[in-house]
Amino acid sequence: MRYETFDGHDHFHLQEFERYRMRPEDSDEWRGSRKEGWCLRDDGALRDTPSRYSDDDYYCGEDEESELTELIQGMTEGWVDSYDWYLEGQYIELKDLKLPGNFCLEAEADPNRALTEKNDDNNLTSTLVHITEREATVVKQGC
Repeated sequence: MRYETFDGHDHFHLQEFERYRMRPEDSDEWRGSRKEGWCLRDDGALRDTPSRYSDDDYYCGEDEESELTELIQGMTEGWVDSYDWYLEGQYIELKDLKLPGNFCLEAEADPNRALTEKNDDNNLTSTLVHITEREATVVKQGC
């Protein structure tokens, strides 16, 4: 955990919770990502499953860097922790890529196996995307 103050966050983030990487469709050379950290909480349900947590259970330690002695973070199965695309500290550098082109984008949750999970067989996903100078579109799931 690290207390983040950039861009007005002012709360604790779990480090190295998820790893993103990308490569050209016809290449084995991966390009890494930057995601500074996560405040794990149930932001939205993917299916009709109640959250195990209430807002009172965890709040990521907003504005309590020096006073906090305990911090609870977590996610319920079937829930997501959403981050808008424009938020600071999350990107993959596209400089020097040949555009337009197809690229395999891969995401892996808990790559260092730091969290307790019922099943970690579903921690990896990929999507083939087409990137131009102006936009990115999904070609297909899996690559």
